[in-house]
Amino acid sequence: MFRNTFLLILFLLLSYVEVLGDDLNKADSIFQNLCSRCHGSDGRGVEDFAKLGLDVPPANFTDPAFNSREPKYVWKRVIRDGGARHGYSSFMPSFGGVLSEKKIDELVGYIKNLGYDPKYPQGELNFTRSFFTSKAFPEDEIIYIGNFGRSSDKASYKQTFYFAKRLGPVFQLEIKNTFVHSNDFSGEIEGGVKWNIVHLEESLIISSLGLELSLPYSSDEKFSYIPYIAFGKGFGPKVSLQASSKLKHSPSSGDMEIILSSVLHYVPTIEVGRVIIPAIEFLADYKDKKVIPFVVPQLYFSLTRRGHVALNLGFKQLLRKNDEKFSVVGFLLWEFVDGWFFEGW
Repeated sequence: MFRNTFLLILFLLLSYVEVLGDDLNKADSIFQNLCSRCHGSDGRGVEDFAKLGLDVPPANFTDPAFNSREPKYVWKRVIRDGGARHGYSSFMPSFGGVLSEKKIDELVGYIKNLGYDPKYPQGELNFTRSFFTSKAFPEDEIIYIGNFGRSSDKASYKQTFYFAKRLGPVFQLEIKNTFVHSNDFSGEIEGGVKWNIVHLEESLIISSLGLELSLPYSSDEKFSYIPYIAFGKGFGPKVSLQASSKLKHSPSSGDMEIILSSVLHYVPTIEVGRVIIPAIEFLADYKDKKVIPFVVPQLYFSLTRRGHVALNLGFKQLLRKNDEKFSVVGFLLWEFVDGWFFEGW
């Protein structure tokens, strides 16, 4: 394996020397000389990759779902540093020593253009997830969510299992199963759909509409439906603001609840995938003519070098006096489309 890796890297470096005498100012020339050996001249990836000694199929850059999933800076750091440093295949060599930053940027632009489809929201709009604010970006993910709270007379633990699957460019299906352990036991099953209606890459703006249907069991609550709107705005690659508004209505009882939430994230660095991201989230719950405001400071721990497995921990605090004393929240997230859970650590 080491011999194959060495020969592959040597071939790519020799190709780079050849292209110096050609036209290094063109990104397509760089791609054909440095990348096509594995990824194919059209960017679809060679089919007989095993004959090259590769351990995984090369990425298909023409697939718009794959091409749009991550922001350009993720592609840039993999090309610059190589695959191994960021949790991908060790057969992906580093080109940071032979290509300038400007040339790498041009190469990323060329590769992203191979699979660009304007119907797909781009990875620059895939902002960090929080606890209560709905994301506008359609995802493929599995999440376990825990919430431990204590009031003056009892403690409760709520756990939720969440599954989301992206369908095409702009749709997402999801299902949630929630259990509440307190003085008694209750739960609910929720199914939902999300539709991305606006995505503006240059303005870093994204917005989606969604609808959730909730069916409680082992409790006195009734069936309800929850339409919502989600919004996100980026301020460069490191700062994002997200907000969502939900209306929960039970047709049989006439009960109605409005949930407003927003969250501000700050990403300290975009040079690596494993990073700690602080955030502050605000939540207002309007029910029975009362508004209950919360603040939720939190830390998002991107656990893998790929960034596809993460742990988020936070503290839900009331902004006024109430019976509830405190609530500790956390979730474990796995973006399964980016690899198996134990890959990329």
